[in-house]
Amino acid sequence: MMDRRTVLAGSAAMMGISACRGSVAAAEEPGRGWIVNRGGKTIASNVTGQSVIGSGRAFSLDAPFRIASITKLVVAMAVRDFAADDKIDLAAPVSDVLPDRPDGLTLGHLLSHQSGLKDPEVYWADIQTDIRTLYNRESFTHAPGTYFRYANLNYGLAATVVEARLGERFDRLIWNWLTRNGFDAGLNWSGVSPRRRRKAAALYRKNETDDWAATIDLPAGIPLASPTYLGREIAKLDSYTPGTNGTLFSPQGGMRMSLNDLIKVGKLLHKCPDFHKASWSYDGTNGDDEDAHFLSFGPGSYVYDADISPTPGVPLVGHLGWAYGAHTAMFIIPDTDISFAFARLGSGADDATMSDTRANQFTVHQALFDELAPILRTLI
Repeated sequence: MMDRRTVLAGSAAMMGISACRGSVAAAEEPGRGWIVNRGGKTIASNVTGQSVIGSGRAFSLDAPFRIASITKLVVAMAVRDFAADDKIDLAAPVSDVLPDRPDGLTLGHLLSHQSGLKDPEVYWADIQTDIRTLYNRESFTHAPGTYFRYANLNYGLAATVVEARLGERFDRLIWNWLTRNGFDAGLNWSGVSPRRRRKAAALYRKNETDDWAATIDLPAGIPLASPTYLGREIAKLDSYTPGTNGTLFSPQGGMRMSLNDLIKVGKLLHKCPDFHKASWSYDGTNGDDEDAHFLSFGPGSYVYDADISPTPGVPLVGHLGWAYGAHTAMFIIPDTDISFAFARLGSGADDATMSDTRANQFTVHQALFDELAPILRTLI
């Protein structure tokens, strides 16, 4: 997926990297940034661009944005805690909630992408649609637990099961978990304070004239109090029955967080050793590796051993994201107290290319991994 490049720098220079701030006007480009943290202390950071192009408002480590599929990691950690509190059973069959599915399917299979499910072309539904219309038994190509395939609908189904078990909307369940852990964040802005919403960073893609075009989260489209959800112009949330459509708040990618928030996620991930171990590893036949991108995976996390890591020689655990033009990541180095996160909130049509080395990455992701590699290597 990625273009490799050698990055050489002295440790003194690496330790001196800091957040880009000052009197220089923010560039007329989407936000881009990264942060490296050790033991609760920011070691290095860098931010450029604007939260909203043309606003003059510089992107910052505190600006919330749509973190894309890193959402899945946060959701999986929250559901894990629900299970630890005996509110839910990850190993229980979900046949009472999800009909027309293979025998033995569990919440754990859904969260680890070992359900055998293949994503439909559209993996979400509006407020008036039951999620069960998005799949049938033929959508599951393999028996649960026997095959890995990364599928966004896995998390929509998981959210539906959790709602049915706990009798509450999924966005509220996740917001309560986030609040208990010190976050001002939420799925599709649900529960996020007006103060944070006003700091939002939009996502962008290049259009046909090579100009930046916003794809999501321009200020005019962000309500200051309520969540966003598919079909809000049709029906209010009080018409929704929990346990019928877990895709409503985008549990696969709709979390809004900042880079500083993602470091806090890393702090929690350090305390989840079960997420540090692969529950699935590719053997050539037991999963869809997507051209060597997925080689091992945990309960809800990418697990990179040192020999397949996008930072060669450095094991990593965390999650990547790519959607609406944004490329995001949050990872920890297991058995250390090191966490890092990065985001590039705009990309062009040609920025989704991949290379064919190690666990293949999008070139944008790999460039950011490479940018951080010298700093990470001085810390371990």
